[in-house]
This record gives sequence, C-alpha cells and structure tokens, in this order.
Amino acid sequence: QTEAPLVVRPFVEKMTRSELMAVMTGGFATVAGGVLAAYVGMLREHFPDIAGHLIAASVMSAPAALVCAKVMLPETETAETAGTLEMHVERPHSNVIDAAAGGAADGMKLALNVAAMLLAFLALVAMINYVVELPTLWHNRDVWADVLRALHRAHAPVPEGCADPTGAAAYQACIDQVVQSGVVHGDFASWTPWSLQRVLGYLFWPIAFVMGVPIEDCSGVASLLGEKLILNEFVAYVHLAGQMGEGGLSQRAIVITTYALCGFANLGSIGIQIGG
Repeated sequence: QTEAPLVVRPFVEKMTRSELMAVMTGGFATVAGGVLAAYVGMLREHFPDIAGHLIAASVMSAPAALVCAKVMLPETETAETAGTLEMHVERPHSNVIDAAAGGAADGMKLALNVAAMLLAFLALVAMINYVVELPTLWHNRDVWADVLRALHRAHAPVPEGCADPTGAAAYQACIDQVVQSGVVHGDFASWTPWSLQRVLGYLFWPIAFVMGVPIEDCSGVASLLGEKLILNEFVAYVHLAGQMGEGGLSQRAIVITTYALCGFANLGSIGIQIGG
C-alpha cells in the first residue's frame, strides 16, 4: 500500500488523476506479504489451505482494481509516460553508506506519517462510535441502577467485576449476568450497543447474500465485512478465526469471506495512503 508507490516514485509527482487513482486503488485492493503471513498463521489451524486462497485473492484483486479505477476515473489527460519517455535518474547518494542512511531517514519519515494518519482516522472512528453508542449507554446505565436496587433489596452481592462497569457493553454484560442467575426478578431489558460496524453489518447483509454466502451465515459474514471497513481486515480475520470450527460458519461461507476480507480497503488505510 505504501511500498508499491515507491517503485514508481519518480513519476508520482506528475501522474494524472486517473493514474493516481489506479495506484491508490491497487493499494486498497491487495495486502502486503508480511500481513498475509500473519493471516495464514491465524487461520491455518481451521483452514489448512488458506495460504493459496489469500494469495489468489490478492493476485485476482490487482487487475480488478485497475479496471474499477479506470471506470470510476477514466484517463482524460495526457500522461507523461504515454509513448516514449526519457528517464533521468538522479543519484542523490554518493556511496552505499550514504544511501543506507538516507533510506533509513526516509523510512522513519514514512513510518511516522503513516502512524499519525492512522491514529487520527482510528480516533475519528472511535469518536463516532462513542456518539452512536450514547443512547444505549444511558439506557443500560439506568437499567443497571434498577438492578442494583433489586440486588440490595434481595440482600444479594454484586457480581464480581460489576462494581463499576464502564461502557454500554459492560453494563449489558452485568445486567445479563444478574438476570440469568435468577437472583432478582423484573423487567431488566438491556440494549445491545450500536456501532458503525454493526450498522454496516446490517447494510452488508444483501451484499453477503449476493456473494453466494448461505442465507443462515449472511448476518455473521456481513458483520465481518462491516468490521473490515470500519476497523481493519486484521480484526475481521481474528473474528473469522473465532467463527471457524464446530457451530460456526459453513465451509462455503468461510472461503467466500476469506476472499472478501483480503484487502486494505478500510477507513484507517485512507490515512495510511495519505501519510505514505
């Protein structure tokens, strides 16, 4: 995603909008070799042939990304690389040591830029998720207060870890734990926290169905697609690994999801592209 443009670095400054679109789309559509190895390590216990599928997904996505980029933003300018091109490669470094030092400095600048952009975009997602979660937080906090009063009347102890819950999900877990224990009785209905990835999980249900996912697995796969877009594909693959095996997704759904998640297309990657 950031390494590939370095191959065409001398041309980036004078690229047309269509060419820049193609370069950036290619970065979003594929994954780097390093993270691909990490995905294989996570998933091969349940899916021994996962490496071949991930490599195939990344290779197949490259020409598809080029086609999509050119359809979305066709070439209307005259590219510098059209026809013949005389290349004048400058040699800014005098020797190997100078080149190594310069490369290290450039790498550090790139890494810091990427880290700053990624931090900013993930913080933006977290802020939006917090705002979306607020109604659920307020409701679950009020319900938890009612549960605490019921526990006090029943002279029952507060469950371990629930003395001071933080967040809508923590309140929900404590409420459900008390209700399931049967210590208190009443209408203590908690809400499941909302988030961007959960909203997109509902929106992506038709997409999962159109991709060929069995209808009973569409909700789970759609949720993974939402996580991949809002967070990143690494988190989605971790959760995919948790849904493999007995009682999880079907083999067909796992294979389709493996291909669908293989790519750097997420909000955080926008920051990486800008920073890189």
